[in-house]
Amino acid sequence: MKPLILGALVATFIVWNARAANPDAAVERIDLEGRPLASVSNETVIANGDLRVVKLDKPNLQLLPCRERTARGTVLLFPGGGYKILAVTKEGASVAQVLHQAGYDVALLEYTIDRPDARDKALADALAAVRLLRQRGKEFGLRTGTLGVMGFSAGGHLAARVMHALGAKEGPDFGVLIYPAYLDHGQELQPDVIPPAGAKTAIFALIADNDQPGWIFGTKAYIEACQASGQRQEFHLLHGGGHGFGIELNQKPPVAGWPDLLKAFLNAPKPGDADYPQPSPSARHTEKVRAVKSGNYNLVLIGDSITQCVAAYRRAGELTAQVADGQHVFWLDIGHVFLRPDGSINTNLMPDRIHPNADGAETWAQHVLWRIDHGEPDGLAPRHVVLMIGANNVLNGSDADSIVAGIRAKVPEAKCDFLDGGDKFLDAKGNIPKSLMDDAIHPTPTGYRFWSAALEPVLKEDDEK
Repeated sequence: MKPLILGALVATFIVWNARAANPDAAVERIDLEGRPLASVSNETVIANGDLRVVKLDKPNLQLLPCRERTARGTVLLFPGGGYKILAVTKEGASVAQVLHQAGYDVALLEYTIDRPDARDKALADALAAVRLLRQRGKEFGLRTGTLGVMGFSAGGHLAARVMHALGAKEGPDFGVLIYPAYLDHGQELQPDVIPPAGAKTAIFALIADNDQPGWIFGTKAYIEACQASGQRQEFHLLHGGGHGFGIELNQKPPVAGWPDLLKAFLNAPKPGDADYPQPSPSARHTEKVRAVKSGNYNLVLIGDSITQCVAAYRRAGELTAQVADGQHVFWLDIGHVFLRPDGSINTNLMPDRIHPNADGAETWAQHVLWRIDHGEPDGLAPRHVVLMIGANNVLNGSDADSIVAGIRAKVPEAKCDFLDGGDKFLDAKGNIPKSLMDDAIHPTPTGYRFWSAALEPVLKEDDEK
């Protein structure tokens, strides 16, 4: 009696001779030392129309150059599959077609799977592939002057590990993480996926809001870490779609449109391009300039998304009276957040940045200084200016001294005190409890009560003098 196989077709799959299938290609598959492979023998499964490698012959690269036009660069592509299989159609060949439309060559890595040390072996495979493409990409007909990495699910985890392992100086030009798995470690990022300090890699990340909660958290935390380090990043949280949707024919919303989001990201002008947008006033900046002319402010708060949340929580009644007096508070910030109806903070929106440098090495301080130089504090005579010194200063080299100097030039009579209230957020073990910062970055309503209570004595003492 023949064995019954449900939902899948199992077979031994022999890859055709590369030259016969594509006479214009010098090599279609190579091993990770650059030697051509006429064929490979993988055990595969066809499930729901998707070809999946379940047993790999040997790690290899499929070389898929863009034939339609001169390529802008090359994407090293990692299909997903939980390090157990490789989904080489909807997270591989179909993706390559989209990348070709965006003008990129593709090198699809079939990496080590289905063994106890698969994750570390896969990382070694991926790093070997990066080195090979950088050293000999032209020899294989690929344009690797610009090199990006892209991965799905476990492949997204692999891409994040590759970027971490390469470090800031050797990192790729961009990274694309599609519903990445395994980035989370409790309420933190896995140490081996944390973006390296000073990295210039641009990041695109996308996940559905009904994916696994830990993987959603990990994706958001990864983007926040990139944001804190000053990397260009773009994040999309799809409303529905689940996990593993990849690219398939006849996809429906919300997942049907995600390839267009990716193509827009890949084709966006980059710092140094002639069509890269120059600094221009944002709507929020224009509103700030208008607001400063229409009121008297005793207190100026300068910061990022944490400072901007003060405005939301002031309206929600979560601050002490000294800080919450809206008639006397002016916010000068680059945050871009808002308070949801349930009181939680939405930090998915990107910062209101308006000072792109020619080399893209923009810092938090430069965005604030641009606002100072372009009228936001003009005419202010506050009793207090509060500058929040936090992660954006520590992680991306933004020095607080330059901001202090800029404020002193505009408001020379402002008093300058240094106040360290960080210990108020720590428990007995030196950790930050979720009740005070549920995302480990932005205070909760209870956290903001601690935040404003730390400021109030200094403000009150000065006001009584």
